[in-house]
Amino acid sequence: MATMAAPPPATMHPRPFTADEVWRMVDAGIIRPDERVELLDGELVVVSPSSPAHAGTVQRLNAALSHIYLPEREVRVQSVLPSGERSLPEPDLVILPADLDVQRRHPRAEETLLAIEVAVTSMPVDRRKARIYAAAGVPVYWIVDVDGRAVHVLQDPSPDGYLTRHTLSGDARLPLPGAEAHLTVREVLPPL
Repeated sequence: MATMAAPPPATMHPRPFTADEVWRMVDAGIIRPDERVELLDGELVVVSPSSPAHAGTVQRLNAALSHIYLPEREVRVQSVLPSGERSLPEPDLVILPADLDVQRRHPRAEETLLAIEVAVTSMPVDRRKARIYAAAGVPVYWIVDVDGRAVHVLQDPSPDGYLTRHTLSGDARLPLPGAEAHLTVREVLPPL
């Protein structure tokens, strides 16, 4: 009796989502508005809840940046920043022109001056976002590395990522696009 060959294993490929599909899922109640997910490169990524160190650092940055930028610019906290057809990241902070109509629409990535992510447990995801932000045209991106006591500053966006990368610590001054004031890394990190 002849034996039958086993069929080849099925290959599984995740189906990427578009931003429009995700917005429709939110409207239909499939994704709750308070659900902690972000669309990154077509993939819905679960984001961990904010720790005290994360929340405190975001609050410290918001206060410092608001003092520097308001009223000429707007500082937005944890708001969607559409970045291409397949990404809806939610940076911890963004600096925007004050004249955008952000009551009627989300700002676009290319309209930002600066996007900031605070990394306590999210460093792999925040590094992944660098390519998304660069391809979308965000001119300056900071990853505030709370545990590493540093800020990774990425500038000069290109379709393949940021061309200039610096890791700053201590009393190093952080670049603040469109502002004459400055902040140091020590000022944005939680006290030891």
